[in-house]
Amino acid sequence: MPTRSTSLDSSKGDGDRSEAQCYADWSEVGYRLRLLRKSRGWSLRDVANQAPISNAYVSQLETGAASEPSLSKLMALCTLYGVTIDDLLSAA
Repeated sequence: MPTRSTSLDSSKGDGDRSEAQCYADWSEVGYRLRLLRKSRGWSLRDVANQAPISNAYVSQLETGAASEPSLSKLMALCTLYGVTIDDLLSAA
């Protein structure tokens, strides 16, 4: 089984897929996103109003329904929540 790396350097990885898309268990990342949102007392709509992301997509991320999450959307959420992408992906 390949090891996971939290580096998101686009010069590494496998072809056109970012390393963020290589994580096997997005439900863990989604769980962490939900905890971050809930710890701030924010609804899905609150997040959507503060970040350029629809509340439906945030919900998909949190439930693991987004099988290949957008790196730019993950970065926007990390900025909003005040965490690094490394911290977020280390939950996976």
